[in-house]
Amino acid sequence: MFCNLLLISLWGFAAAAAINLPEDGHWFLWKKMHNKQYSHQVEESGRRRIWEENLEMIAVHNLEASLGLQTYELAMNHMGDLTTEEITGMLMGTSVPSDLERGPSSFVRLNTSLPQSLDWRDEGLVTEVKLQGSCGSCWAFSAVGALEGQLKKTKGILLSLSSQNLLDCSGKCGNHGCKGGFMSNAFKYVVRNHGIASDASYPYVGMQGPCNYDSEHRAANCSGYVFLPAGDELALKEALATVGPVSVAIDASRPKFVFYRHVGVCDTGMKATSRWPGTATTSVASLAMPPIPSCDQQINTFWMFFSVRNGCDIMGFNYYCDLNAQLVNHLFSITM
Repeated sequence: MFCNLLLISLWGFAAAAAINLPEDGHWFLWKKMHNKQYSHQVEESGRRRIWEENLEMIAVHNLEASLGLQTYELAMNHMGDLTTEEITGMLMGTSVPSDLERGPSSFVRLNTSLPQSLDWRDEGLVTEVKLQGSCGSCWAFSAVGALEGQLKKTKGILLSLSSQNLLDCSGKCGNHGCKGGFMSNAFKYVVRNHGIASDASYPYVGMQGPCNYDSEHRAANCSGYVFLPAGDELALKEALATVGPVSVAIDASRPKFVFYRHVGVCDTGMKATSRWPGTATTSVASLAMPPIPSCDQQINTFWMFFSVRNGCDIMGFNYYCDLNAQLVNHLFSITM
């Protein structure tokens, strides 16, 4: 009984502390850190109210984490003044094509012994971190991350490939730039285009523009892509171990997901397979989440890496790509 009362008291204290935290100094410091400007006082008041609500949620969650009730911690970041709907519309651009046809998977199981753990970063298949910005281009980052891993694995070359190339040029394959796309359409473009540019020759700007691909700057090619069997975690595990990093999409629409900081497994109750309406408004991110800064880190210097626990109901849409010249996701590391 005493423990219950103590927990309730602590909970109330945390909520009260969270409400009292956002003094003017904290608000102004956060605005300065993230270069936030508002057109008028009414807008700023509304944004501050959203920020305070998110700050309270973070404070209560972290108290629960300190009591062992949560497996991870949260931190305020540059999205603190945005609603969940705004974040979803701005960043989560993975859209399943309405005409997507998925037949039997051609993935061939080798039935070999697999390692108990695997991190492709340790093998040098991961490029430097990237910043998605305010563009629904997560699908493009997921696709190029897979291509980058395979390029390193097959050719020994670790090179950042151009997400902007996919953003600008894959429209005829069914993608819609910052308004959304799908990884298989990105691979389809690279196959048909006979290549993709490097990030250095075709840098990311965070908005869709005219297609400026130049075959002279081709850095990699893809001869085809393969769907993994839907709902088959063993196939996913084997593909990761034997082929390389895999391009996937996860449901990142939960409010706490975008404020994830560190420590433990991010278990937000995600059930990605129930969130695929087959329209451009789907709220799924292809592992291209925005950077999560702590108080002593600069915003543009790092990204999140995700570890996904077995049985977490990962999306049924997983890919790997076969390359002739020069693939899974540099934004996604899995520890089995």
